[in-house]
Amino acid sequence: SGATYALDALMKLLGIMLRRWLVVAVTTCLAAAVGVLVISLLRPQWRATATLVVNPGGPQVLDKVRGVNEEEGTDRFGYQQYFETQREIILSRKVAKAALAELGLADDPTFLGTDGIRDAAQREEAERTTDPVRRLQSMIDVEEVRDSRVMAVSAEYPDPVTAQDIANAVVRAYLAHIT
Repeated sequence: SGATYALDALMKLLGIMLRRWLVVAVTTCLAAAVGVLVISLLRPQWRATATLVVNPGGPQVLDKVRGVNEEEGTDRFGYQQYFETQREIILSRKVAKAALAELGLADDPTFLGTDGIRDAAQREEAERTTDPVRRLQSMIDVEEVRDSRVMAVSAEYPDPVTAQDIANAVVRAYLAHIT
């Protein structure tokens, strides 16, 4: 029967493992050692998120006229287009440049990703060729909070306080840009 076959297969597997216990033990130890080594080499990354409400606004003078208020007539597709536009503005070079100026991280080796380079000449070359604005843009992510008009602007960085500062600076630069 099926149960007897499964039991026989399990017994064969256990027999093989008992005969090869040394191989199993060494393989398990090596896998654990590699796992510990990989985890110890990884740098922690912190994620901070700032949120903002996105309301597509129309001409304020006509808000009281029936049928003209944009809130009443906004369909999901129209809002999605608006959201994507605002997302692209947040991720734009202009907003990132303004946020970077506020943060003052353009020459920071950790920010530029050159702090791990030991050779001074290589580090200087890497700092010279790294675009700080593009580097900041790569640290930012913008997502729509599901079923809402809220956008979450997130930043990842090795330091939690700096990650929070980056997310907040990007939001401030975006708000300054659109007002």
